[in-house]
Amino acid sequence: MNLAGVIKKIYINSISVGLISRIRLKKITNSNVLTVLNFHRVHKADGSAYRPLCPDLFDHLLRFLTRHFYIVTFAELSNLQGKVCKKPLLIITFDDGYKDFFTVAVPLLRKYGIKVNQNIIP
Repeated sequence: MNLAGVIKKIYINSISVGLISRIRLKKITNSNVLTVLNFHRVHKADGSAYRPLCPDLFDHLLRFLTRHFYIVTFAELSNLQGKVCKKPLLIITFDDGYKDFFTVAVPLLRKYGIKVNQNIIP
């Protein structure tokens, strides 16, 4: 395949991915469901058993989520009873209490003004 063919394929794939994402977001919005994302670690790869999520990817994901979801905590859900939100609801949680939650994830969460639930396993 020549360069023009490769560029055309990349372009078509990028359009279809965007369309699929919009369709899925519309379905989530229309179904009025609560989405919960649970993370364990955000850090550069360090050879641990739990492969952490790359900080750059987490930053990109947070940017996407703030644009397309109304992010709340479990405690804030009761304040939303009976209210209509234009965006689907999303809760972000972290498990296990790794140090990199405070050193890597929290600064990125603050950048976007996002509150999350930190679940500590005793």
